[in-house]
Amino acid sequence: METIDIEIRTIDQEVQERIVRPDLESRKVSINSHTEFTFHKRLETDSAGNCFVEINNETVKAKKEFSGLMADALGSPIGSYSLSDVYILGRPGIIVDLNSNVCWIGYSLGWNLYILKRFVDRNNLGKVVDDRILRVNRKLLEQVDEELNEQNVESAHLISAPGFGVYGHWLVDTVSRLHFLSKRCNPSHSRICCPPMAPWGIQMCDIFGLDLSDHIRLSEEKAIRVRNLDLFSCIKSSRVLDSASANAAWDVLRGAFSTKDARDKLAPVKIYVSRARLGSDRKMQNAIDIEGYFRKLGWHVIHPEELSLQEQATIFSRATVIVGDDGSALHNSIYSRPGTTILCLDFHRENMLHASFANALEHKLAYLRCDKLEDIAGRVQWKMPISRLHEAISLIEAN
Repeated sequence: METIDIEIRTIDQEVQERIVRPDLESRKVSINSHTEFTFHKRLETDSAGNCFVEINNETVKAKKEFSGLMADALGSPIGSYSLSDVYILGRPGIIVDLNSNVCWIGYSLGWNLYILKRFVDRNNLGKVVDDRILRVNRKLLEQVDEELNEQNVESAHLISAPGFGVYGHWLVDTVSRLHFLSKRCNPSHSRICCPPMAPWGIQMCDIFGLDLSDHIRLSEEKAIRVRNLDLFSCIKSSRVLDSASANAAWDVLRGAFSTKDARDKLAPVKIYVSRARLGSDRKMQNAIDIEGYFRKLGWHVIHPEELSLQEQATIFSRATVIVGDDGSALHNSIYSRPGTTILCLDFHRENMLHASFANALEHKLAYLRCDKLEDIAGRVQWKMPISRLHEAISLIEAN
């Protein structure tokens, strides 16, 4: 099989090297002859990371880590990219510029090296060599020029990224792109480019007023070629979100689901967000016991994947305390009032996105680490002792 070796480069670094002055609002800079970045703003947050309820060592550690991430992320440029004559590989949309022989990754695109390697391996698109080369099947790219016009596109807006099929990930990366697209562009001038969407994705695009009737569908193990590709950068650097951009997009969703009305008219609740019914390895071995514990306390136990977007928005808007297994379902906290307390049951990774959400939303956050177990076959399982959980609940409610 004949292959092509393409250099993997981080576009964030290329932009940072060119955006050195603070007065570059709305200025365009050239990355290379086929890639241009338009500067919109710099990443900033509403507070100094004072969102933590320091009930244990893991939360103290998370606070210190998040402080370091914020220091590195603040000031990172946010904007939009324009690329000419590029290929897009697979459903999440790997961007390859053959003219410059580069495959672009970076936080602003939603990609890092680990995710790129995993996606390429899983979908037989090639392989990553020495962490710097993407080796792809030449035929994969050459066959695009032989296909019908559906794989050769004049202009498109790319909104796809890793995690595109997960609702909670949209609240991190995609809704801000939809918001920018609806405010800054005339989508009728070019088509939206993304994988086939779940019904909730179509509903979200409708909320932002975007037309999907003629969108370009990305698929696995295929490539398309776009003569003029536009995309808005993600509004995060590492795990730190730009608070203003995030809340501007989330405000559109809050308005669409009338969460303020629900909060004002319905009684407040405390909720436990369970992953027990998900087909995932990242869930509690003793989930039934945990759910039973919360039900005895009179809490609402919810499985968000079984609820409509409206139902999720309404229940989270009423919450004053949220406890949940680490996962993107907790991002529904965008609907919760300032001052809401969140306890994240941590699978040994202290996910800093939860800290970034809490920081942007004026919530209070603590982490509680569960036990990591292995069965005789070496499979990892997770358990949260009820006594440890009970102690943490007592502490956060006391705060």
